Amino acid sequence: MTAAQIFFAETAEPVTLPACDQDQIDSELEKHIVECGREIELAMARYAASSCFTDLGDAQHWEMAQKQAVGRRSAAMVLKLETARGLR
Repeated sequence: MTAAQIFFAETAEPVTLPACDQDQIDSELEKHIVECGREIELAMARYAASSCFTDLGDAQHWEMAQKQAVGRRSAAMVLKLETARGLR
């Protein structure tokens, strides 16, 4: 099975997904990372106001999602970000 194929559990037959442009994937992933950051800030603001552990749990959920998304960055995107920040 390639990265562009998935299997449906019911049929166990591969389905080929349309090819995506890596720049488009990187762009969408960066948007998701920013959105996760906003959700973390909102949840922490709610937690600061309420001291409700559910709000803290929400912040932790979004932090985990953000960390996973950062880990999925392509090598090209990492290089681009490091170059933009003067790290390379």
